Amino acid sequence: MLEHPMKKILFCLLLIPYAANADSTLTDNIRISSDPLGYDLQYRVYLPDGYQSLENLPVMYVTDGQGYIRRGRMPVVLDRLIRAERIEPVIAVFVDPRDPDNNDINRRNQQFFCNPGYFSFLTTS
Repeated sequence: MLEHPMKKILFCLLLIPYAANADSTLTDNIRISSDPLGYDLQYRVYLPDGYQSLENLPVMYVTDGQGYIRRGRMPVVLDRLIRAERIEPVIAVFVDPRDPDNNDINRRNQQFFCNPGYFSFLTTS
């Protein structure tokens, strides 16, 4: 069975890297110590283009943050939505559930499933 050539074109377009706004920022990993959890976590912060002159920006917290940065390219999507005026500028905090000392250790199940310590970390840190 022959594959339709348009499928290949669309797939190739999805693989082309998209340039983010030159002035938006995605920080490197930032480490934070969590008393409620008893260990350190890491996160990255997306700041929209022109954030220095904007006030009262909403903040969105993204669990599994590293995945949305890598596979979902969420900072690029945010840039596009803001540029197209489909959403207001927003700060996004990408919380990484992996151990910052060993990214092969993923703590997501113990963090996300009915864990009052994780809830406390997100709401008080």
